Amino acid sequence: MAISVIETMKINASQKQVATFMFNPENDLQWIGGIKEVRDISNLPVAVGSRIHRVATFLGKEIDYILEVNDFEENHFLGMEAVKSPFPMKVSYQVDVKNETSCVVRIQLEGSTKGFFMFMDRLSTIMVGETLKGDLSRLREIMEGSD
Repeated sequence: MAISVIETMKINASQKQVATFMFNPENDLQWIGGIKEVRDISNLPVAVGSRIHRVATFLGKEIDYILEVNDFEENHFLGMEAVKSPFPMKVSYQVDVKNETSCVVRIQLEGSTKGFFMFMDRLSTIMVGETLKGDLSRLREIMEGSD
């Protein structure tokens, strides 16, 4: 079964401020809850072709994966696809201007489950949504607290 989850949140900070922080994989450990390690980051600043190697935990399982940037629009959109992962996945971050002092952030995760996760599709989808909400909340706290 395929998983497709989208979460959005308004953040009281400029589009550029949020995107600059969010699109830099060196900041992943600060705002992405399940990430335990980020390493072997290629081609900073991020651009099409950059690779980000992450180690995460989800539902008690360790996931070691590499994402490659396949779509990038500075301060607006970052699209990544797994080139090494226990299951296929795509992740995208989008930051849209709401007004001059706030923006709306959108995270989308799409994937196909295999093995352990295949038997937990419905739970996995719910948990991914909760995880993304938590990530956006941490991002908002960081961005709004840095004014």
